[in-house]
Amino acid sequence: MPQGSILEVEDTTAALGFHLPIFLSNISTQQVTEGLFVSMGIFHIPVPDARHAELWDSAILNSTRFILGLKLHGETTVEVNVHW
Repeated sequence: MPQGSILEVEDTTAALGFHLPIFLSNISTQQVTEGLFVSMGIFHIPVPDARHAELWDSAILNSTRFILGLKLHGETTVEVNVHW
């Protein structure tokens, strides 16, 4: 079962067609079947500028975007810095 309140999505290639380091503020995780879990929450997506941020609005509704960095507080504090 995924542990923690802040999770990094391991591989976004199947869903997006490319890898992007996306983080999830995990609100709830449920076991669906043996070895399969579903986590729900808010995704935090790095983007290079505001124009790209707007493009995500229709792709992942439960998300926020950030350009330079992000600090998330949960069971532990996660700090993400982006260098474009």
